[in-house]
Amino acid sequence: MIDVTVELHEQLRIGSDTRGVVTSQGGGSAGNTAAWLAKVGRDVTFLGRVGEDGGAHEFRESLSAMGVKPSLVVDSTRATGVCVCLIDDSGERSMIPSAGANAGWSVSEVEQVNLSDFDHLHVSAYPMLREETTATTRALIEAARAGGLSVSVDPASFGPLGDFGAPRFLNAVGQVDVLLPDTREMQVLANTHDARAGIEFLLKFARVVVVKQGAKGAAAGVRGGSVIEAPGEEHRAARDTTGAGDAFAAGFLNAWLNNFELLQCLRAGNQLAADAVQLIGGRPASK
Repeated sequence: MIDVTVELHEQLRIGSDTRGVVTSQGGGSAGNTAAWLAKVGRDVTFLGRVGEDGGAHEFRESLSAMGVKPSLVVDSTRATGVCVCLIDDSGERSMIPSAGANAGWSVSEVEQVNLSDFDHLHVSAYPMLREETTATTRALIEAARAGGLSVSVDPASFGPLGDFGAPRFLNAVGQVDVLLPDTREMQVLANTHDARAGIEFLLKFARVVVVKQGAKGAAAGVRGGSVIEAPGEEHRAARDTTGAGDAFAAGFLNAWLNNFELLQCLRAGNQLAADAVQLIGGRPASK
């Protein structure tokens, strides 16, 4: 099984932890998900764009070190995307992104992607929420569906999602197999604070809807079925919550692609998320 992840956003994560230590790491929502998928044994290819700079080399090497195959378009006019992440004493983070080369992603580049070798497409929605690349992201999703791939979408971030607009986002996504919002993203998309009601609404747009609830765990529903919940894994206080939702997505998708029951998929996502919050940065250790 080969999975494709797409994230055309903050490839490099420059973070400062509670001790004021600054580090530079590979990042990006789907890049993190790709790394965790490789960690659990999936064959993963990452599609993205980088500049002609040292950051591109660092990003490519970080993917390869984790067992992810990088498939990267090089942009000679833009720098590699960067995101500054600031982590507070509780492990929560704030992010300041710069799209860089990701803003140049075009429909013509999508048309050159050969999807016939892949079984699943996972999209982190940052490029969909950016005006320059909304149509490009939608074109990739449509190409995947036409090619018989299953498709999952992570709405990525409630702030940009709210600015973009829920109806517009859901129209751009169309019909997918798995939609993976967190609690705040669900609130934006479904206009409700109730997870059950939010899931039932979003099942109009996806066969499976999963709401990531942080330390509380996760809830999910399938069309024609009931909504179920799985409590979070017990663990020590979080060191860094960066990438926890990306790790959850990897754990859930790996189990879902293996045709596990929905509750097992939620538990698999919770376990990887619990592992992720004990690490600084959004990815597991290199292989």
